[in-house]
Amino acid sequence: MISHHWLLLSILLFAAGLALKQPPLLAGALLFFLTMAASRLWSRFCLARLSYRRTLSRNRVFFGETVSLDLRLANSKPLPLPWVRVEDEFPGELSVEGGRLLADGGTVRLINLFTMGPYHAVTRRFTVRCRRRGDYSFGPAALYSADLFGFFKTGRIVGTAERLVVYPRVLPLASLALPPDQLFGDFRVRRHLYKDPFFSLGVRDYQPGDNPRQINWKASARLGSLQTKIFDHTTSIQLIIFLDSRTVPRPFRKINQPLLELSVVVAASLAARSLEGGYRTGLMVNEYDFGSGGYIKVPLGDRRDQLRRILEALARVRSVEKLDLGEMLLRENKRIAPGTSVAVITAALGVPLAEALSKLKQAGRKVILIVVGDAILPPGLPHYRVPADLPWEEMEEVTCL
Repeated sequence: MISHHWLLLSILLFAAGLALKQPPLLAGALLFFLTMAASRLWSRFCLARLSYRRTLSRNRVFFGETVSLDLRLANSKPLPLPWVRVEDEFPGELSVEGGRLLADGGTVRLINLFTMGPYHAVTRRFTVRCRRRGDYSFGPAALYSADLFGFFKTGRIVGTAERLVVYPRVLPLASLALPPDQLFGDFRVRRHLYKDPFFSLGVRDYQPGDNPRQINWKASARLGSLQTKIFDHTTSIQLIIFLDSRTVPRPFRKINQPLLELSVVVAASLAARSLEGGYRTGLMVNEYDFGSGGYIKVPLGDRRDQLRRILEALARVRSVEKLDLGEMLLRENKRIAPGTSVAVITAALGVPLAEALSKLKQAGRKVILIVVGDAILPPGLPHYRVPADLPWEEMEEVTCL
C-alpha cells in the first residue's frame, strides 16, 4: 500500500507539518520522501546489467543418465542487491539433486535465492537425473528483486529455453524376449557387397539420408523433383518400423504409460539392431507431430546419424494419437518401395490394424508383428510378444552411439 501511494503520503505529511508548524513532522516527511525515492530508484535499476545463464553439460543423454545443470548469476554494476529470486522453469518429469522445486499449476520451477554484491557473480551446480525419456525444455527464467527495504519489487523474464533430449533405452533384442535370428530371418535377403545399377526397379521421391550417387537425374528433370533409384531386393535391404502410440483398445482414450514406455524401448532396440545389420531403417508413429502438423516420421536412411534421428523422434512420443495405425499402414504402404520390410509394434491391436496387416501380407509385403503386453490377437496371426512385466529399466543397455 505504501509503495503505491508514497508520493501522496509524503506530500500530505509535509503539508500537515507546515499547517501545524511542526519541524519534526516536516523533517519526518522529508526523510520519508528521500527514503522512498531512493528505494524507488534502487528498484528501477536493480535488475539492470544483471545477467543469468543456464548451462547443461550435455543436451542429449540416455534414460537413467545424469547431467550437470549450472546456473550463473552476474551483477555487473556497483549497486548491491540484498536478494535476487530466480524462478527457472524446469521439466516436471525430471528430478534435481540439491534444488528446490515449486509446482504451480502445470508449471514446475527451480527456485534459487542469491545475495549479490557489486560486480559479483555466483555459479551453482545441480545434478539432474534423467529417469524419464522425452524432449524437454528448461526455461525461460524469471528474475525478481527489490530495494534494500523491500518496498518496491520488480521482475523480468530472461534467457532462452535450453533443450534436453533423453533417449529411450536401447536393449539387446534377446533381453526383450525377441529372438534376433528369427526376427531378422523373416526379413533376410541376399545382399551384394556392391549395388548393381542393372538391378534397378524404378525411382521414388528423394528422402533425407539417401545416397546422392543413386539420384536419377533424368527422372528428376522429367518429374521436377529429385528422384532416387529403387534397387532389387538383392541390392537393397530396407525396414520401416511402425509404432502404435495407442496403448488402450478403442474406444477408450486412456494411456497405459508403462506399456507405452516399453513399446518405445522395443522400437529403439529394433532400430539399433536393424541399422547395425546394414538395413536402411525408418520410423513412423501414428502420433501428432506438433512441429510438422503430420505424424512423427523418420525417412529411411542408413547414415551414421540415422539412429540418433530415430531416437530423438522416439523421445517425443507421448501417446497423442493422430490416426489409427491400421489406417496409417494402408496409407503409407502406397508410398513404400517394393521389397521394403515392415515391422509393427503395438500394445493395443484393434480390428482395423489386424485387417491392415492381413492386406499387407496378401499383397506380398514382408511384415512382422510385435505385440507388447497382453493384447488379445485374432487366431492365426503370426506375431512375437514382449511381456509387460519385463524389468527393462534394470537391464544392461547396448552401446550404440
